[in-house]
Amino acid sequence: MQIEQLELYKTVVESGGMTAAAGALGMSQPAVSRSMRALERQLGVALFRRDGRGIQPTEAGQLAYERAVELTNDWRNLVAELRVLAGRPNEVTIAVPFGTARVLIPVLVRRATTDVADIAVRIIESASPKSQAMVDSGEVDAAIVYPEPEDRDGEGLEHLVSEKLYAMGQPDTFGGVGVVGEDEKPIHLAELVDVPLLLTGPSWSIRRTIDEAFAGIDATPQVAREVGIADALLAFAMEGEGVAILPFSNVVRDHELGSLAVREISNPAIERNISMKLGTGLATVVAEELREVLRSSIEEVAPAARWFTV
Repeated sequence: MQIEQLELYKTVVESGGMTAAAGALGMSQPAVSRSMRALERQLGVALFRRDGRGIQPTEAGQLAYERAVELTNDWRNLVAELRVLAGRPNEVTIAVPFGTARVLIPVLVRRATTDVADIAVRIIESASPKSQAMVDSGEVDAAIVYPEPEDRDGEGLEHLVSEKLYAMGQPDTFGGVGVVGEDEKPIHLAELVDVPLLLTGPSWSIRRTIDEAFAGIDATPQVAREVGIADALLAFAMEGEGVAILPFSNVVRDHELGSLAVREISNPAIERNISMKLGTGLATVVAEELREVLRSSIEEVAPAARWFTV
């Protein structure tokens, strides 16, 4: 007798029949029936009886069901305890920045499901500075982050890719230059000095990067609206209220749908790094698995998101 056989028996009783149990587990009905007959032979008792409602457990079958619940629960608890002793958790949490999440999360979920199959992977959206703090405190196990200038080489940060920032809005907000849905020519940062800009608040890392770029050309941006949500900035840009400055990853789908004119900022370009940070409490083998999942997910998404390595 195997634990899987007891799990199957539980499902048959709880679902009320072989066919329903087979459907729930993705098995064939004959395979379920064969397994239940084999279990009855091993135990030497009849576990089921038929009535007008299908099959029901006999008195022996009901006792077997109750013991099967206890045994399978004990087995799960034992597995969980052994995993803890081995340093292999039942679940890990990965934090991803809000804008990046739009393009990265579907790929990350798929890869995590197949590549870390025995660990439940929970993915949350969080601002980069908060994500780093949560990794340090153990609240999350790993994070994709945008390092601040002062901590780009900080402890625990592993560089993945870099990205450029783009100006995006309706063509007339660029002074009539640009064609919606096409890759327009780059726009010089100086050309954006007198354009109404839609930016995040000063506390956001991306805003500080933008402000530093304008300061580098001795200019001050004309801020029309400050909103800490990329989707809101894009919505205002679509309405023609101004030009948003965001990574291309934030606007991949909108650009493909032809909703916005998108122009790479140049002379100087505005770039920032994307890194990952892993918790120090992770077992080495788990850390390596998460590292590979994050790297491979980033690599898969990179062409569409226009991320690049330096």
